Amino acid sequence: MGLNYKNEHVGVTPAAPTWDIFIAYPSSDRLLAKRIADSLRPFLNVFIDIDQLRIGNSWDLELQKAVNSSIVVLVIVTENSNKAFFERDEILRALDRMKKESESCIVVPVFAAGVEPDSESIPYGLRPLQGFILDKDQELENLGRMLVDRIAELRPLHIDPTRFSKTIVDHFKRIELEVKELTAEQYRTIRQLRYLRKVRISGSAGSGKTLVAIEKSAKLAAAGIRVLFLCHNPLLAEFVTTLLPSGGVDVRDFCGWVMSKDTEGQNLNGDSWSHYVEPTSEELRLFTNQLVHSGGVYDAIIVDESQDFREEWWRTVEAALHPSETSTLYIFHDNNQSLLPRHGRYPVQEPHIDLSRNCRNAGRIYELMRFFDPSAPSPEKRLHGLGQVSLTRFQSGEETAVLTKLVRLHCRPYQVENVVVVWSGVEPANVCPLAGLVVEIPICTSWQEEVRWQFRHASRFLSQRGLKLPQGGSSRVESCLNDLSDDLIPTQNDIDLVKNIAGFYKVDHTIRNRINKVVPWKFGFKWSVEDSRLTLKRYASGATWGCEVFNYFQNESWAEGIPEPLALVVVPFTDPQTESTIPLYSVSDFKGLEAETVFFIMRGKHVNHRNAVYVGISRARSVLSIAADDVASVDLPRIFKWDDINNPT
Repeated sequence: MGLNYKNEHVGVTPAAPTWDIFIAYPSSDRLLAKRIADSLRPFLNVFIDIDQLRIGNSWDLELQKAVNSSIVVLVIVTENSNKAFFERDEILRALDRMKKESESCIVVPVFAAGVEPDSESIPYGLRPLQGFILDKDQELENLGRMLVDRIAELRPLHIDPTRFSKTIVDHFKRIELEVKELTAEQYRTIRQLRYLRKVRISGSAGSGKTLVAIEKSAKLAAAGIRVLFLCHNPLLAEFVTTLLPSGGVDVRDFCGWVMSKDTEGQNLNGDSWSHYVEPTSEELRLFTNQLVHSGGVYDAIIVDESQDFREEWWRTVEAALHPSETSTLYIFHDNNQSLLPRHGRYPVQEPHIDLSRNCRNAGRIYELMRFFDPSAPSPEKRLHGLGQVSLTRFQSGEETAVLTKLVRLHCRPYQVENVVVVWSGVEPANVCPLAGLVVEIPICTSWQEEVRWQFRHASRFLSQRGLKLPQGGSSRVESCLNDLSDDLIPTQNDIDLVKNIAGFYKVDHTIRNRINKVVPWKFGFKWSVEDSRLTLKRYASGATWGCEVFNYFQNESWAEGIPEPLALVVVPFTDPQTESTIPLYSVSDFKGLEAETVFFIMRGKHVNHRNAVYVGISRARSVLSIAADDVASVDLPRIFKWDDINNPT
């Protein structure tokens, strides 16, 4: 197919290349061209007319656009090229563009078997160019490697879309966290991976390793590649599955994958898993042999949480990979997050990419992370100075009381979807003291605040007709009101106390009789909630006398109508979750995951305690509320400036 030079307006180069490779070829050698295109597709965007043109396309315009928006024009030179009119037209157009844009476009001749590069029959303009001799199919891999390296030099960083896949954007939109744009570094990493087959990627907590791994998995699957995403934590595997298009990527936790005895099986259920349940050596051997005999199941394997993989597991991983130089293995890890007392060598040492920016944790949380990992990446500028980090110390046995206090401080009714409790202690989370804890939180401002306001307002600003103020004045009343409990609903002692204080105010007998005899809706009061504020309102309109207020509070029933608090229940993550539950995880359960608000409760120390603390604190995006006993708090920094949650500025 040739180019129509009359359509000059199409010759304007687009602002950004659309294709890595445009393949020009003689139509009689279509099979060779298709074989070359297919060998390059796993790693490059390849345009070849037999795949890209659709019914109804204007082929001459589409081909011009493709030539003008490709980084490399790959010219397949065979013994038929001199007779291929359309290919010669494409060569001329490509050479003309290369002269004008030598820094962003090149022409590469590929000489088929039996064609000499210096032959006079070579199409005009190709002889001076360094080409590639393709005398056997094995050379296709070398050709692909050379093109990948050359394109990496030519392709500018800013030209590709910088948006996460739609499934990732939609997920974070559901939890009201806007994650649309890749950070420059995440994008650079995804772009680099495009040109590498086996690579190790490191990065501290919050650097976006998992998102990069997910995004790369989606891109490979979209190119028709068989992809396996492996991790250590089954809950992370479940989370990753929700962010990937259905059916595109096989997502597994390693232990569940092996112990399923079936490469097409499902993950183990989270409630049957702990980070100590691992396949035996015999189970591992049998499963690996099954993979070896199958000749490899996947074209690409992406491994997250690699720091928790045993060294002997890597043979199994590599056995699942198709035995080809074009097969892909990406290893993501952070050695500081290893919760298991082991660390072996990774099967890939070089090349190595390090993610050096934090794109998850608010700046205050990042400051704390730096105490555990001085090499931790700086946060994105938009996260500097944001977030809240607090520490509450407690004694053994006070776990439930301290969590109750923290939940009441930070949680709002019906807004606990992205709040979690992370437990670090000797007991498993599902049998720790926090499991099943019921925390009542108010749905409005406190009744104590409104009672104090009503007494103060009635004493100072309402009509004093028929009212005699108490001895000692308002200071005596304020002092007595300080004895009210902190309970969310008035206790009997609170009811009696308010009645007694209201009795300090002497109401004229005649006026009291008048108030008590008329219908309640005229002089009575009711409790009401408006915009989350609790107020005491008079039924009838018109001016209110102070004696009406104090007469009301002298009744036994003054507290009737104060709304009941909302009961939140802390339940293991394996239990059904509702809008009134807060999931409870161990550190190992929640490794690799994240939440907007994390209550991190630490009691005692255990194996790899420092790493566990680092993992726990790095799970929070905005609010990190730590409670620790004296033993667990030893690993926390002593000079860190904690936020005062009792007296926020």
